[in-house]
Parts: sequence; C-alpha cells; structure tokens
Amino acid sequence: MGLLLLVATLTGTAAPPDLTNGGVPGDTVSFNLGPTGARGWAYHVKQNTSESRQIQIKSVANGSPAAGILAVDDVILGADGTGAEPLNFTYDARRALADAINEAEARNPASLKLIRWRAGATSTVEITLQTMGAYSATAPYNCTKSALILQQGLAAIMSGETAGRYSFGTLSLLAGNNLSDPDNAARMTRAQSEARALIPSAATMQQLMSDERDGTSMITWQRGHTLVVLAEYYLLTGDAQVLPAIEAYAVNISRNSSLFGTMGHMFANKNPDGSDNGPMGGVYGPVNSSGMVCFLGLLLARECGITHETLEPAITRMSRFYSYYAGRGAVPYGEHEAFWQRHESNGKSGLAALCFHLLGNRAEEGKFNAKMAVAATTERELGHTGAFFNYLWSPLGAAAGGELAAATHFSGIRWMLDLNRRWDGKFDYDCLNGEGPNSGSAYNDYRMSTAALLVYALPLRQLHITGKNHDSARFLTSNDVTEAVAVDGYNALPRTTGQLIADLGS
Repeated sequence: MGLLLLVATLTGTAAPPDLTNGGVPGDTVSFNLGPTGARGWAYHVKQNTSESRQIQIKSVANGSPAAGILAVDDVILGADGTGAEPLNFTYDARRALADAINEAEARNPASLKLIRWRAGATSTVEITLQTMGAYSATAPYNCTKSALILQQGLAAIMSGETAGRYSFGTLSLLAGNNLSDPDNAARMTRAQSEARALIPSAATMQQLMSDERDGTSMITWQRGHTLVVLAEYYLLTGDAQVLPAIEAYAVNISRNSSLFGTMGHMFANKNPDGSDNGPMGGVYGPVNSSGMVCFLGLLLARECGITHETLEPAITRMSRFYSYYAGRGAVPYGEHEAFWQRHESNGKSGLAALCFHLLGNRAEEGKFNAKMAVAATTERELGHTGAFFNYLWSPLGAAAGGELAAATHFSGIRWMLDLNRRWDGKFDYDCLNGEGPNSGSAYNDYRMSTAALLVYALPLRQLHITGKNHDSARFLTSNDVTEAVAVDGYNALPRTTGQLIADLGS
C-alpha cells in the first residue's frame, strides 16, 4: 500500500522543472552537498528525490572546496568521482552525487568532476576534496574512513560546536573516548565540565526526590535526556560527583510516570488519594518519544547502581507497556495500537532495541526491535516534526543486534551521512519532508553531529547506547538480517497471490 500511495503521489505531481530552461525550484528546502561546501535544491516529493536529475546551487561557503568553482544558481547536471568524464545524472541526483563523492574520496587526488550549467553555458569543473579512503565492507567497523570521519567530527566539535539541547551532544565526546588519541584528554575534560554542569542545586535535587509534581510543559524531554547523559558519563568515568543527580532524576521520573509507565510532554497526574503514578490526564496524552528516553534513562540509572524503591516498579511498568508492541509493529505515538505502517516511528524502534537489551528478561523483544531498526533505512528521512530521532536512534538500535546488523543498516544510510557531512567536519541536519526545521546544524538545538558521530563511534563501544556490554547471545543471526533487508522498502506489486500470502508470515 505504501508503494501504491507513493506512485499515486508522484503521478499527481507536476514534472520536475528544467532548471536550465526557465524552471524554478518548487520550494526553498535545500540540502547539504557533502564536503563540497555547497548547499543545493533538487526536485522532491517530500523526502523522495528519485525523479530528480538536476541540483541547483543555493549557497557556497567561503573557503570551502567549492568556493570559486560553484556559485548560487549554478545547476549540477552530472557528477563523477572515478576519474572518468561525468555524464548527466540518470538516477536520483542526490544519491548520484553522494555516490560520486564517496568514489572521489577513495582516490588521491580526490577529484570530484561535475557538469556545471551556468547562465546558458555547460562545462566540466573539478572540486578537490580530501582523500578519506573507501568504506570497508563492514563499515563503520574496521573502517579507516569511518574512523577518520569520527576524528574530524570530534575536532570540529572542540573547535566551536556546543553540546546543544540538554547538553546531549556531550555523548559524542564520551562515545569517542579513545586513550590512544592525543586529543582525547582535552575532550574528556570538556565532557566532565558539561556533565557536572548538569548537576542541579541541592534544593532542586530535594524537590526532584519529593512527591511534588512538576507540571511544566516539555519537562519529560529535559528529564530523560539529561539522565541519559549523566548516566552514560558516570558509567564511562566513574565520577561520583554526578551520582546524586542521577538518583534525583531517576526518582523524579519514576514517581511521575503514569500507571502504565507512560509520559507525555508533561508528567502524569497524581492519583485521587495523592499517590504517585496516576493517569496521564491533562490536555495532552502520552508521547512515547519522550517517555522512552526516560525509560532508557532509568535503565542506565540502574546500571549505575541506583536502587531507590521507586525505580524497579517504574521499570516494570514501562517494560510491560513497551513490550506489548513487539511482534505487532513499531511503538506508536501514545497509548494505542502499534504503528504498522512503517518499521520505524521517530526512532522508537531503535530506542526499544536499546532498552530491551538492558533488560534481562526481554531478549526476544530486543531482537524484534533491532530487526525493525535494521529494516528502516528507506524510512530514515521520515518523522513527526522532522527526522532527527530516526537519524539518532535507528542506527544505534540496529547495533544492539550486533555488528552485522549495524553494518547492514549503515550500508543503507551512509550515502545520506556523506551528504550531511560538511567540509569542516561538522554535519548538517536536512529534512526534505516539510515537517519541522529543514536545514542547518541542528534540529531544535539537538546537534546533527551528535546523531552522526554516535554512529561512527560504534566500533569503540564506549557507551551502552553505542555497544558497551551488548550481549552477543542477543545478536541477530545472518538470517534475521537477511529478512530485515528483504522487507526494507518491500514492494508488493510484483508478488503473486501465493507469494503475498507467504509474505504475511513475516
């Protein structure tokens, strides 16, 4: 059905404009053109650029590889990174450019040849990129290029990128912890400073531990993401200064989740007798995108040794609620039936895989959600209010299924990561589907560098969310991964009736 809807949408849309013959872009949504230093526009229907064959340049950064070669309103008609003369794009211009960038970066010199149209004249121009090497077959594992991208990304953060919302970007520095790197000590010093800055005052921690309900809107997002950062920091460093804050946040979340273990943008109400863990109530119901981060935070707090009496009951409620969806579909928006339309739903399949991997009694639920995350590469750019949480959690959830699962998922998304990667080592958040912010280095002040570098840091296994202590007994088999690949972008149209009936067993 999804493919039928997509075909109908494309069929009912005007043909791509010829940008070299008076055609104009249909909107102002641009995307990063990898490490060239340029941004461009391509024909798209939401995030689908499959019909595009041209890219119009919208901006060029000063000092970047494209400076002086590309200019605003130039149109790129083709690209090649193998050393051959470029031909006009014959498939998705965005994907084709990413492929050419990858080919160029594997060579020395890393020459990217482009067919450039400018004011009626067409010529071939060359942009010299940095030689990065080729992705290995198991990337990001055992991959020199992936390691170099991580190293440059961490350096870019240190040169002037803040940790962003809730200091969540601190996780990038922690995930990149590598004692053999001479720059590591400076990164860990900064991570320590950022983590300790999250410690509330004594009065605030007392309030967090009390039975007083904080009715502030969006409070659950702050509580959950902050707890994840503090817990991962402690588990890596053993810095006891943050332990009281970890306990305070964990108790606060435990006491303010609902009777089902859910949360919304706000905490749950008290029960009529004043006790904790009542119904959600209020004008806005459960929001699992925030509640599941709180669930992950509680599980990590338990790993830190927190044993408060409120913790285990809260984990049990959350575990029961979220496990219901295993075998049925993705975790939905709130307290309702599974989201069966796609394998991923704002990163919640990836989140569920991570959460269930930390639970001793939910191995099958963890495997199911890891498979769901692996199968979501073609859904990467979708998401309510934007795609950031797919970018963030899906690859990490796939990695909970083991290296094969993670590498398979990575092979399907690396071309998008290459387009997101800027010439200065940072990453741009791009979202073509028209929901939420559509360009820049951040999504609502969450850094795109965080989402990208956590993926490239998977081989280091420094954090629980990047593979630390993952149990190989819970990893996906090669058959599991093959099945996940088969259903990623599944096309029902050419299947016979007998095949469709068999397919329903998946």
